[in-house]
Amino acid sequence: MAKSFKKLSFWVKHMIDQSKLSHDRIATDFKPIHYESIEPARELKYHYHDFHEVYILLRGNISLIIEGRKYDILPGNIVLFHSHDLHRAIINESGRYERFFIYVDTFYPKHHSTPQTRLDLCFSTIGSYRSRILTTSPEDVFPYIQKLEYLYQDTSYGTDIHLNNTFMDFLIFINLWVMKQDNLLQISSNEHPLIGKVTDYINENLSKDLSIDVIADHFFVSRSSLTREFRKITGFSLHKYILTKRLLYAKTLLSENKKAIDIYESCGFASYHHFIKCFKNQFKLTPKEFQQQGVQHLENMM
Repeated sequence: MAKSFKKLSFWVKHMIDQSKLSHDRIATDFKPIHYESIEPARELKYHYHDFHEVYILLRGNISLIIEGRKYDILPGNIVLFHSHDLHRAIINESGRYERFFIYVDTFYPKHHSTPQTRLDLCFSTIGSYRSRILTTSPEDVFPYIQKLEYLYQDTSYGTDIHLNNTFMDFLIFINLWVMKQDNLLQISSNEHPLIGKVTDYINENLSKDLSIDVIADHFFVSRSSLTREFRKITGFSLHKYILTKRLLYAKTLLSENKKAIDIYESCGFASYHHFIKCFKNQFKLTPKEFQQQGVQHLENMM
């Protein structure tokens, strides 16, 4: 690495509870975190968020599994985790693991976009892919990391505006890279090809019959081997994964001001009342309460 990532005295020295973040909205529009730890070689658990994540590896030998596909990343690479995409890290060898990540409220890039400049482009879908990895270098990203960290910790007059402008500059930089397709990191290996295909099939057919028998028949595998392999690889039961994906899709539609009564069938629910019950069980809010929360959040951004 041509340039080392020197320690900054104002690091955020805590890790946010990933399981809690999977279901909660972040308290601010975006939150940068710089974290370093000594880790044994191991596989971390799959998880997902209700928000986007910009992740940058600074030090360590890791691979990422995103919706069943494996990527070997290098220090300085930018990983864009789309909200709701299932992902996990594999620490390939024990040692120092350093990373910088920014949790981004899904409303933020759209809210700050213009007709000329879409800041949410980097989180849009390309084919069946939503999350993606950019082959950026440490030299590309370090100036942004350093400035974002400094401004995030500084509470003096004007720094909040400088922080917001710096992050928008970073999003512009990221989007310019995304526009160049040859800058996207390719899959290192399809570690679990069946599971990757199954998750694609589920995400592309959320409104249709996704019974275990239908999926097993589609992929010419037995019901028992499919459910066993899916749980082994993802840590989720197949039923739980499908239900969660349908509810997350419902959240997306509700965020577009669509009514629950109009979208429940397109999310794969046969009954409106069953949809309401599942939504409240998962998110501790009714769809209406979720929409009201979103409206209040947008008003706070204006």
